Amino acid sequence: MGPATAATAAAGPQEPLHQFAVYDGTSGGIGKIAVTNAILGLLTLGIYRFWGKTNMRRYLWSRLTVLGDRLEYTGTPMELLLGFIVAAVAMAGLSVGFIGLEFLSARYPLFGFLMIFYLLGFYFLIFFAVFRARRYRLLRTQWRGIRFSQSGSATGYAFRAMGLMFLTGITLGLTYPYMQARLQNYRTNNTWFGNRQLTFDGKASKLFWKWVLALVLVIPTLGISFLWYKVTEFRYFASRTRFGALSFHSTLETMKIFLIYLIFAVVFGIIWFSLLEVIGVFVGDLFNIGQPGAAEPFANLSTVTIAITIAVSLVIVSLLNALQFILLIHPIVHAISETLLVKGTIDLDEIKQSDAERGGRGEGLADVLDVGAI
Repeated sequence: MGPATAATAAAGPQEPLHQFAVYDGTSGGIGKIAVTNAILGLLTLGIYRFWGKTNMRRYLWSRLTVLGDRLEYTGTPMELLLGFIVAAVAMAGLSVGFIGLEFLSARYPLFGFLMIFYLLGFYFLIFFAVFRARRYRLLRTQWRGIRFSQSGSATGYAFRAMGLMFLTGITLGLTYPYMQARLQNYRTNNTWFGNRQLTFDGKASKLFWKWVLALVLVIPTLGISFLWYKVTEFRYFASRTRFGALSFHSTLETMKIFLIYLIFAVVFGIIWFSLLEVIGVFVGDLFNIGQPGAAEPFANLSTVTIAITIAVSLVIVSLLNALQFILLIHPIVHAISETLLVKGTIDLDEIKQSDAERGGRGEGLADVLDVGAI
């Protein structure tokens, strides 16, 4: 028996890997919710979006079985609506200030410098909103009756993200892995399930040369190298994440994600360009474009015709947006869940409910800035 064999025998058999989560959602189930959300969102002038987002989350969460038990989403539409109203009022005030600065900078160039700080503040709000929205989603996610939570500061996260983004900019993107690793570190090490904390110890150095290779090949591969890097990054981040004695491993493949995006792009493109062709013919006939001796271009137009055209266009765009849930989100969740493995054991009975405040409002600022995730 050689030294390596002896060491392996002494260490005992390796713990087996097993699937962490099972996703049993269907394209029909998610498609029904997505189309309903699109139509009712239009009919209610966007107000239904909060109910639609809640229904979609409840469906996705409930179709994920983690180690034998299903996730549960406990958020409500009214929380999202209230948060949106509060954030919208605040953003309206900031918009008025922005218009005022534009007016003053037109007359007094010195005020133009203030516009830079205003724009920096806008990016700060985006990172702040993303972290707050993540906190809300975790607090409204339960497993085995115990909810997740997030510690840390949204302000601290936003300042970190701004500094790291600046560093990435001045290094022409070379420090991108460092930015991603640092932000992942802050997010994960401030994530809790009950009274137990998740940990992350990933290092940017493990990804640097892969990122450089992706940058070199991004043009020759038409961007596919960037997708390869993101999948590689996901697998590495998963491998450096721990929950007590549990460790994670991902076998996600770039080709699988590439095919998902390719199918989505092809289907979306075919439908979109076909509709544009139909709309182009319709508008051409409507305006008498290209017809010899035709009357004035707007001669055949009426208020009703314009309204119908706009309404049909909005419905088409909304339904096309619903395709992302059927052709992107659904298959990506399935691909990630079936390739995310876990090793080790943990005594779940020792985990107690979190003492974190549940909070009364949703992710309003993220909704206003349109940076919220499903």
